[in-house]
Amino acid sequence: MVTSFEFRVYPVGPIVYAGLMAFPVERAAEVIGTWRDLVGEDAPDEIGTAAALLTAPPEEFVPE
Repeated sequence: MVTSFEFRVYPVGPIVYAGLMAFPVERAAEVIGTWRDLVGEDAPDEIGTAAALLTAPPEEFVPE
């Protein structure tokens, strides 16, 4: 059981970019392949990325 948690924060910036891109699952191989080519082993350490296949409920803010 955890009763406390300590952490340190560090300044970032001056500009931090973030966002979400959504694509139809039918394009998964193409999109993830392109992502791998763009941010593979040669990407700078300052870049942090992730790719995931997710399902979401049918809400107006979720692309079909």
